[in-house]
Amino acid sequence: VQILVGEIGAGHIEAAVAAIRTSQTRVALAITGGGSGILPHLLARPGAARTVLEAQVHYAPNALTDLLGTAVGSSCSPETARSMAVSMYERAQRLRESSAMPVVGLGASGALTTDRERRGVNAIYVAAVDGFQVWEAALQFRKGGRTRGGEEVTAELAILATLTEAMGGGVSVKLPLDPDEHWTLDRHELGHLCDVLERTEQPWATVDRSGDAP
Repeated sequence: VQILVGEIGAGHIEAAVAAIRTSQTRVALAITGGGSGILPHLLARPGAARTVLEAQVHYAPNALTDLLGTAVGSSCSPETARSMAVSMYERAQRLRESSAMPVVGLGASGALTTDRERRGVNAIYVAAVDGFQVWEAALQFRKGGRTRGGEEVTAELAILATLTEAMGGGVSVKLPLDPDEHWTLDRHELGHLCDVLERTEQPWATVDRSGDAP
């Protein structure tokens, strides 16, 4: 099922969140620079603990350094988003109640319209890691094309779209984009299925008929 959020309706977001909550996988996520408005959709409801292990928002540079264990060149980059996702995946393994619980770590690294002139692109980068594979998403905005509020909501949808891909549930979220905005969401193999299972990082793996992890 594909959910097209044409008017960025709350009902469509709720449908995607509901699909995520049918997954047996739990997520630990960290966000910096934008998109934190997705957290109320994930947390402000009964039973949220059956989906979310932990949610962190980092704004001070030292807070991000504390998460990653090292300073980063840019707080808004694909590399930073992936490093955040890996750190949160490792945290998810420590936080889960049992090794029989599948987990995913997500990191979102953004730079959106602010109250000062800022160099660089306005963008949100998202990564999700489950040991077997990594989903990496990128959305670049045209400066001045959206208000800060408009960028925030679209960044939230980028996070939600990546999370639905990583957690399954049979739903994908299609973002409403302006003609000059660029959005990508790709999946790459990260580790051999047998190695990840042998390390007890995940309790099981699902493969398709070709032998690939979906």
